[in-house]
Amino acid sequence: MKRRHALLALAGGIVAPTMLPGCSLISRKMESASASISTPPSSTAIPIDFAKEQLWPKLLGFDKRICGMRGCHLVGSLPTPHTDTSDNSGGIDLNNLQSTVIVDLAEQTTRMLILDPDTGEYATTTVDDRSTPSAVHEGAGTILLASAPVLDDEHAYAMVVRMPYPQPTTTVNGTSMRDFSAPLDVVSILLSDGAITATATLSEHIWVYPHTPNNVFPYDRYLCLTEEGTLFAWASDQGRMGETVARTLNLSDLSTILDAGSLTSETIRGLSPHAVVWYSRIDEESGRTCTGLISMDNGAHHKVNEDLNLYEVYGRWAIATSNGSDAKADDPPRVISLDTGEVVTLAQDDPLNSASDDHVYTHCSEGWRIATGNGLLDVRRPESSEPIIHMVREDSYSTSTAVYKDVLYLFELRNSMDDSYRLTAFDLVTGEQINETRIAGTGLEADISINANGMHDRFEFIPATSWAQDVNEWKQR
Repeated sequence: MKRRHALLALAGGIVAPTMLPGCSLISRKMESASASISTPPSSTAIPIDFAKEQLWPKLLGFDKRICGMRGCHLVGSLPTPHTDTSDNSGGIDLNNLQSTVIVDLAEQTTRMLILDPDTGEYATTTVDDRSTPSAVHEGAGTILLASAPVLDDEHAYAMVVRMPYPQPTTTVNGTSMRDFSAPLDVVSILLSDGAITATATLSEHIWVYPHTPNNVFPYDRYLCLTEEGTLFAWASDQGRMGETVARTLNLSDLSTILDAGSLTSETIRGLSPHAVVWYSRIDEESGRTCTGLISMDNGAHHKVNEDLNLYEVYGRWAIATSNGSDAKADDPPRVISLDTGEVVTLAQDDPLNSASDDHVYTHCSEGWRIATGNGLLDVRRPESSEPIIHMVREDSYSTSTAVYKDVLYLFELRNSMDDSYRLTAFDLVTGEQINETRIAGTGLEADISINANGMHDRFEFIPATSWAQDVNEWKQR
């Protein structure tokens, strides 16, 4: 899929203690966006048209990422300000680091999470997202290795590792080695003014892989907001130090409500970025390998008498494939209810079955399982064998989808030279088409998010410019 900018993403981090409030940034010569945000008629209004240019970031072309949206706020990352000095002795390279940011689209303000240079405590500072970073690191200090932040109506939540810079060395069997273990914190940040409202240290010595590329978040450290109104934190050191964090936290003070270590002694694995952990175990009576999973939002613990490999969560269902010696390549996937432990085997021709078509992309949005690719559009509940929408559109070159207020947005390009999207909206209650129109743009990813203010993928936010109050009004246009 062609993009209006390079597909760049995130490794995560920020340097301290020499960051100063209001730090200036060096402008990069690139075209700037001129879009502005309009106030929707209500917080539940349904967008039906969008601006021709992104509102954030103002400039495209270097590492920036959007991780979530709530109201008129975004959370994501910007490159960490630093000098051009890199550590060539085996330590973490500053050039790969990114910093947690909170964006207020209404005020056009971007705040970055830092360590206060005077107190060493967490703080935020206003930065300019239209430029490349200036130098702020001048010697020893601490770098913050960030994971993907999340947000609710009032707060953003960031997970960071406070890594010494440069990393200290330790001697193992007579060999000098870098020590890549450091404290792991979760920080709560007020959206309205960037104030730090709570901090919790979840581990004093979490090991960090030092060479995570700057186009991905670390898969072994993540946060997730649960349906129960709590925050789940997962971090694993991949067996290096035997340290695994799997805790459900209270949103008000980040205190621990539930610790997976108190629910099982088995070696657990996470399902990024979801509040679910799972494990394999040997049944003492049968000698067979079985599977257990725990929903960390409420502690529900289910044991399945099958050897399964869990690899994704769609809504309240975990997706799994057979993993035993008798498993076959064309065995259809299973879905396991996080609420009851019920196991449902999907149909052989289900789009989720990898054997059905390797070119079909499946993801979950607002509780709907959506499959696209090769002209296919298939929308259904995660456990269902019957789709609410199933069609093949031969003139669809690439597609992007989003779900908002029981509306499915389908953005399609007809070919690689197309300069605008065909936007088709569907009613997910009935499966009927609501409307079809064309909107400007060509650079959206396959999975996007929409609310009353606009839409975003991983790289840009585009404001809405026109709305309908509900589905019926949109149908009449």
